Amino acid sequence: MDKESPKARLFRLFYEKICGKEPNINILHWQYLATYQLKPQLKEILRDFSGVCLDFGCGSQPYKAYMPNITRYIGADIVQAKGIELIVKNGVVPPTDELDCVLSTQVLEHVEDATIFTQIFERVKRGGKIAISVPFLYHAHGSPFDFRRFTKEGLRLWIESFGLKVERVQTQGGIGSTLTILFLAWLESNTTRSAIGKTIKVFGMPLFIPFAFCCNLFGILFDKIDRSGGFYNNVIIEASR
Repeated sequence: MDKESPKARLFRLFYEKICGKEPNINILHWQYLATYQLKPQLKEILRDFSGVCLDFGCGSQPYKAYMPNITRYIGADIVQAKGIELIVKNGVVPPTDELDCVLSTQVLEHVEDATIFTQIFERVKRGGKIAISVPFLYHAHGSPFDFRRFTKEGLRLWIESFGLKVERVQTQGGIGSTLTILFLAWLESNTTRSAIGKTIKVFGMPLFIPFAFCCNLFGILFDKIDRSGGFYNNVIIEASR
């Protein structure tokens, strides 16, 4: 991982001060629409989680606070960081206690061999809860570790292939938010490719932030008139063992 320069760090901190930091970003942030509907749905689902919970691909554990009733939180990821208990290496999940619930958010697309979930699901107690979210219409990211996308039907079939019972499948977003997410991600990507682009990004911040706000507002309003059901950008599935 490239070391963050002092200038880049200063820019990031200033941007986060105005636009927020995950999971609490606001409508001024260029990534706001990527999870603005996902978060309230996760909050509703995770408040019913209890007992021992494994958060697979937990990263900075943004949704740990959504689970007030768990007795033990086990964070798992591929790199060591604060709050991560299990390090996954060579497609192997280290042994854990029997699990009451499993959470995995926006991770499945980055797992090269998705059969690793067999190791996780077989540790879930009978009746245990599982919640997994994935992007659908979303740009390639995390290169070279971006391997797949799921429709809601595809995610249902994948979960059922493990012998799990699907309780509910929800989608987030419509044509407005999907187009906005892709457009703002394209702008972000193209302003970080070169020194000139980064300079434009820094000095253009006073213009970019209100521009992102207008784009996000457009996406939300446009979603309200989209009745097609086929242009969602995220899927979340609830299942049980």
